[in-house]
Amino acid sequence: LAAQFTEAAAFCTLPASPVEPGEVFEVTVYAHTGAFALSTFWIWLPIDLEKLEYVSFTQSSKYQAVTQDVGGANGEVLRFRAVGLLGSTTDAEVSGAAVYLFTVQLRVRASLPAGRYSSGLLSVFARQFINPGSNAFLENAPGAVLDARNTANAEGQLDVRAVE
Repeated sequence: LAAQFTEAAAFCTLPASPVEPGEVFEVTVYAHTGAFALSTFWIWLPIDLEKLEYVSFTQSSKYQAVTQDVGGANGEVLRFRAVGLLGSTTDAEVSGAAVYLFTVQLRVRASLPAGRYSSGLLSVFARQFINPGSNAFLENAPGAVLDARNTANAEGQLDVRAVE
């Protein structure tokens, strides 16, 4: 999955299989760090609140506590920030093509009819990546979503099947 990127970027994965209305699914967020170690990050996940709702998140064990809040006019931007590494984390553990950052649990709205959804559904944005020397090496950069299409996309696609 990370082979699609050649330089620093944020990316996330969506389910490749269809989901049902009311189902909780995971969005896993990674960083390609280019030539740097990643000690601090600020990631935004804009979501379509008419189709999805935020449930919770779990974070990587390499970082200090990740904080989560919301932004946007209607709270449609989920924002995640970690400042610093845990003392036992080495630079090598937070460097590379697919550094795990966190996993978000989202729920498909129970009222959402079956269909294929993509336009405005979900995207990922790297507000800031900072290395251990306090140098920002990526800022204000749209990321990519990997889904059933098996390519890097600006917005995610989700197939919703009818409840059986």
